[in-house]
Amino acid sequence: MGKLITFQLFMFTLLFTIIFAIGYSYQKMTVKTVAFKVIDKQRVSYGSKSKYIIFSDKESFENTDSLYHRKHNSSDIYAHFHIGCRYEVSVYGKRIPFFSTYRNIIKIIKEEPCSKN
Repeated sequence: MGKLITFQLFMFTLLFTIIFAIGYSYQKMTVKTVAFKVIDKQRVSYGSKSKYIIFSDKESFENTDSLYHRKHNSSDIYAHFHIGCRYEVSVYGKRIPFFSTYRNIIKIIKEEPCSKN
């Protein structure tokens, strides 16, 4: 019985490590820099969770915290976005419309001067 439990614990640890490594690699390998103009922005809530969506002239992005990127300031980043202004940001992920997934904004690299509304 002891060998079975040891084997199960080993397999669980191995599976967890593989899943973590794949998630980490995906988030690190898909990092890109994107420039866009903000068209609209909104906070979307579902249950006790919420996320920020930034609509741009190129595509839509999400702005949520990310453990892998040590990002815990999505509310502060969201407050910096103004409709009609242009930004250069660092993002990761892929836009998959079927699953309603968006690329996540990691940080604002550059903000062009504009009149904020």
